[in-house]
Amino acid sequence: MKKYFWIFRYCWKHFSRFLMRPYYSIRTSWPVWFGILNKEGRLLYDRHPKNHDSVLEKIIKEIKEKGIAVTHLDELFPGRNLLPELQSYTKKLAETAQIKKGKEFLMALWETAGVLDLDNSLVKLSLQSRSLEVVNAYMEMFSKFRHASLNVTIPMPEGSLAIKSQRWHRDPEDKRMCKMFVYLNDIDEDAGPFIYIPKSHQGGKWREIFPQRPPVGYYPPDGAVEKVIPSAEIKVCTGRAGTVIFGDTSGLHKGGYAKSKERYMFTATYSSKASLWQTYYALPSAGQLTELNLLARYAVTK
Repeated sequence: MKKYFWIFRYCWKHFSRFLMRPYYSIRTSWPVWFGILNKEGRLLYDRHPKNHDSVLEKIIKEIKEKGIAVTHLDELFPGRNLLPELQSYTKKLAETAQIKKGKEFLMALWETAGVLDLDNSLVKLSLQSRSLEVVNAYMEMFSKFRHASLNVTIPMPEGSLAIKSQRWHRDPEDKRMCKMFVYLNDIDEDAGPFIYIPKSHQGGKWREIFPQRPPVGYYPPDGAVEKVIPSAEIKVCTGRAGTVIFGDTSGLHKGGYAKSKERYMFTATYSSKASLWQTYYALPSAGQLTELNLLARYAVTK
């Protein structure tokens, strides 16, 4: 009986995706997604003052052109010296790290769950106005903060095949989205760096190569990407501790195939209001929300 249940579940899962694909295709078409479903966020963004300094302008220009921009905590938040605090917090959490279910090459240290703790240093980083200014400028709208996590990538046994997010893929959360990655230790090619194909984002020349398949992303067959994309077009994001990467992960990317060194990385996920993706936290009290700046308040409210 159990066997038939799993067969039915598997068939229904794939049939429902096929059945709903026309709906999602319409929902994620540019006129509907940008013009109708995200009208509120666009209007708020258009009315919001843009006081971007040269650092923000540089980051925003780069992510708009390539779908990815790389900076550093010290450049993004000058004079704040945020890295030591984040590393200290990470070190404490590492004592109770556990293997992540479904991604055994990761050890989970922390993620947004339960009531959102606005005093948490990682939540604060996610909701910093300068972080949100970059995200919103790329999205061209006020955006929503969906989820954040802090993980340790464990080195793979020699000869292991890349699995899950270690393989090339496009994320499914939204038509256009943004993630902020922060390296909390030095990352070279042996530590599983984030790897991205610039211009595979919305409007880029590689956008239609192995496209998303709403309501899911897409994992191309192994080796297929390399047959189409020249190696010179692939960006391997190595960097020192404190490196910050803004990337549209609806673009082609992979990462976390660590060979001999661990990778400590924080990830914050942002999308449009139109995304049907789950938000992984509950809201704190209304009084606490009023203390947030306008961008952050919109980002966390439903």
